[in-house]
Amino acid sequence: MRRLIATLMLCAGAAGAQPALDATLGDDVTSFRTGIVCTPVVVGTREAPGTIAGTINHLDEVPDFTVPGQVVPGVIGVSFGSLVRTDEDFILVDMVVTHPPMGPDGVTVQTYTTRIGPDGDAPILYSLEYPEEVVFGDWRFQARAAGRDLFDVTFTVVPPAELPELARICDYVDLLS
Repeated sequence: MRRLIATLMLCAGAAGAQPALDATLGDDVTSFRTGIVCTPVVVGTREAPGTIAGTINHLDEVPDFTVPGQVVPGVIGVSFGSLVRTDEDFILVDMVVTHPPMGPDGVTVQTYTTRIGPDGDAPILYSLEYPEEVVFGDWRFQARAAGRDLFDVTFTVVPPAELPELARICDYVDLLS
């Protein structure tokens, strides 16, 4: 395993320089970026019984990050995660997303399977779509394939007032009051 350390600016003036962020990456990962997408275009869903919703979204295109980083405003419509590429042919990846208690049952872990490969970045995103999904705190994304760790990264979801510049970029200014 290797460590990826990157110092990132969330937004000029939003919160100033963010502390050094890190993610653990496996040797098979050739490209890895983290960030936030204001509202990705969803074209369908796929069954994912290990999730609260029972499905995951399918995106027709890989979205560009609105802002790079790992600090996320807790707002319905925001997606966050990683764009990942490996040096192998497409591989099945077991995802584990750990987060603060969510929903009436206090669920803290969701799992699903996806694919990552060498032909462009694969989006590994979580979309905040329902009020019960907006839970503040650390969200950990872990990926394993064929018994190997691919990556392990943590995001922090915060109240939108803590990221006023991002709220303006994503058109969520009304949530700041």
